[in-house]
Amino acid sequence: MMFFSRALYRPALALITSFSLCLLAMQAMANPFVVQGIPVDETANNAVTARTQAMTNAQTQAWDAMIAALVEAGEPVQYIQKPDPLTIGGLVETMEVSGEQTTPTRYIANIDVIFSESAMRNHLARSGVR
Repeated sequence: MMFFSRALYRPALALITSFSLCLLAMQAMANPFVVQGIPVDETANNAVTARTQAMTNAQTQAWDAMIAALVEAGEPVQYIQKPDPLTIGGLVETMEVSGEQTTPTRYIANIDVIFSESAMRNHLARSGVR
């Protein structure tokens, strides 16, 4: 009897795991405040400066992509003035880096930018978007 319960348990566990992963992927796709896979390639006098420039540029590119996605979804945000990089950085909740490569003067990576939903909603409300 134990053999049969294990035989049924593994496929059920695999099905539940697959379903959970699909739900997580759908949530990420449905969240307009998540921008994934921004490629950055920056060169500067040193790797730290190159990385800092890359992070700032990734946030700015993510802002543009997020606004474009909101416009496609029918949100009236196309007339919002683009904030300065410091303001955009304040709206970012977290950033996830993958494929990171560093040389003494260069920084290369793919970056996912996750904007804070509450900060974005407040910013959009201050800009006249409900």
